[in-house]
Amino acid sequence: MFTLNSNSLKWILIPLILAVIISVIPPAILIIFTTIIVFLMLLKRYQALILPLIILAYLAITSDYLKDFRTIVNLFSTIVLLYIFLKKYGLRYLDYPKVPKGVIIFCFFLFFTLFVSTIFSNYPLTSFAATFRMFLFMLISYMFYALIENKNDILLYLYSIIGVMIIIGLPMIIDAYNLGLQKYFMRVILSEKFDLLAATRYSSFTIFFITIAVATSILYIKKKQFVSRDFVFSIIIILNIIFLILANSRGGILAAIVSLGFIFLILNRRNFIKGVIGFLIISFVSILTITELNEAVTAYLRLDTVSDREVYWQMGVDIIKDNPILGVGVDVFDKFFFNYAPSSTVNYFKSDFLNIGKPHPHNFFLFFTAENGILGLITSVMFFVIFFYYAFKAIQLTKTKDYDFYIIAVAITGIGIGIFVRSFIEITGYLVYGYITRDLPFWLLFGILIFIYQKFSNTENQIPSNNSSIIYDRS
Repeated sequence: MFTLNSNSLKWILIPLILAVIISVIPPAILIIFTTIIVFLMLLKRYQALILPLIILAYLAITSDYLKDFRTIVNLFSTIVLLYIFLKKYGLRYLDYPKVPKGVIIFCFFLFFTLFVSTIFSNYPLTSFAATFRMFLFMLISYMFYALIENKNDILLYLYSIIGVMIIIGLPMIIDAYNLGLQKYFMRVILSEKFDLLAATRYSSFTIFFITIAVATSILYIKKKQFVSRDFVFSIIIILNIIFLILANSRGGILAAIVSLGFIFLILNRRNFIKGVIGFLIISFVSILTITELNEAVTAYLRLDTVSDREVYWQMGVDIIKDNPILGVGVDVFDKFFFNYAPSSTVNYFKSDFLNIGKPHPHNFFLFFTAENGILGLITSVMFFVIFFYYAFKAIQLTKTKDYDFYIIAVAITGIGIGIFVRSFIEITGYLVYGYITRDLPFWLLFGILIFIYQKFSNTENQIPSNNSSIIYDRS
């Protein structure tokens, strides 16, 4: 016969309490609470899983699924990341992994530029918030870099980025299936009329073209060892291409083509030339002979809107002419935009049925110069100079020493070239004041590139650690 004792009472009360909690607390709060519990459990036993989870939280969870709790999730993820960093290095700052002098000089110049621009900004609080956010973002990027010890850590970062791409890309396929392609590509207008799983502004995300190059590089790394992974990553690349098309990002597609072109040109030049010639011939003939394909490509590329970019570029130039020395202030371009925009552009951005986001001049160099003056122009150019210097140095240092690191260096360099080309028509994804969901993928890769450079550099500026073997044996 059943008797009610303290033990049985416990198993009755626990489900009742959980039921009450689930019925009262919003689902998003429950997700956050559960995530915290899981993180704390994994910290002790499976710490290797924590960094991918943090990357997932930064890039995927707060972008769509928990937008209303973005600050809480980012804060918690940062605290966990800081805990892991301090657990490894403590407060012994002399033991912290070093970065090359060129990167340090760039960072000092960047924050000097932002500081000067903030002081003279017409919206100092907005500019200060953006500068502070950029500072926190660079600290986060540094901690990720400092936690790289070997090739497995690098692959873990790369797999994490690919995983994020799949997680935020699959809802686009579901939306496209539910809406149909025609309505799907009008989803910016229809977002208020339909329940969409994916965000409507993925065109500004760089992760979709970055991961194509990353997955391709992993194919080269694993080709001789894991045949099954060749198949898996081939499927991932196909999915990635679909996601990039569904993201409706012409700049992303251009960057992906440029990135892959550089990778294949370096790693497989003969087949690259044959492939390019074959692709161009097939594409040209198909577009000319298949009317439906011609119409679909023309509609997707929106060639009739290309001239609109000239309007945005001209607005950027006009703002620079009126504020050539100091700029208008950090992160306040949108507040001056409507003073220079023609009425048709103003009406477009103020439409009630559109969800477009903050306006910008569709050119990174114009954007950074308009906001930060002549120092902004120097900083924007210096950014790419520093990146490509260490990128090509890493390629040179690894070419005859470690083929896997060489492939990764080539891939990241290709991504950088793609971002550089894209910077003439878009501004996001690398240096726009620490918007973590958009900028972090690039800086994870830049951290990997710096690690590779430091590891193979012949200078004495090696990455220090408590364990000296980490410095010289990180393969």
